[in-house]
Amino acid sequence: DNTFSFTVLIIIIIIFFLLLFYIILFVSYIFFFIVLLFYIKLLIICFIGYYHNYYKSCSRRTKCQDWPNCSDFKYYYYYVFIILCYRRGLHDARRPFFL
Repeated sequence: DNTFSFTVLIIIIIIFFLLLFYIILFVSYIFFFIVLLFYIKLLIICFIGYYHNYYKSCSRRTKCQDWPNCSDFKYYYYYVFIILCYRRGLHDARRPFFL
């Protein structure tokens, strides 16, 4: 009887850890998907914004007026994407940076 309860306890612990593992995996996938969507949104902003003159490099001249809260630190992804967009120069900005 004692060994039976011990076995049940072990099975419950294993199930609990498996559930925990799958929950962590699921949450990480959701986080990855949100980040991926954010980067896709930035791609769209970056390359469609070229035609509407939305993105200008956050220089002292423009004073970040064309980017929403561009000076705010939580938008550092925008800085990364501005760097990626401007890597090939403004003339090539119509082409994606990875081509």
